[in-house]
Amino acid sequence: MRRRKRKIALILLMMISFTISFMLYLQLRAHESSDFADVSWTEGGTPGVVKVTVKDAAGNPVPGASVDVLNNSGGSRGMTNASGVTAITPGEAEFGGLSLNNQTIVRRRYAYILGTPSVNQGLIITVIKKK
Repeated sequence: MRRRKRKIALILLMMISFTISFMLYLQLRAHESSDFADVSWTEGGTPGVVKVTVKDAAGNPVPGASVDVLNNSGGSRGMTNASGVTAITPGEAEFGGLSLNNQTIVRRRYAYILGTPSVNQGLIITVIKKK
């Protein structure tokens, strides 16, 4: 009977560990994909600035796209130029998510706790629109 309880406890512990690991992976990975766009990012560039480049599926720049960088304060907005690039100063260190033309394409719910990705060292984001 004791062995059976130990097995059950071990299985439950493994399931909880896997779930936590998977949730952390989802928050810490440097890319995200949806039906709308593929997004990747890396820390670097100008400290305190989020540089966003938006391209279409063929790799052409997307001018005039509305880009919102989300954080605890709500976020900041910019419009892409003729090269499909905008630079946004969000005013906070955490990167909580990204919206393109009012469609949320990245959401990092625990960025303020995990501290990653951080805008402190700058953040370079590439968005490839699928539609």
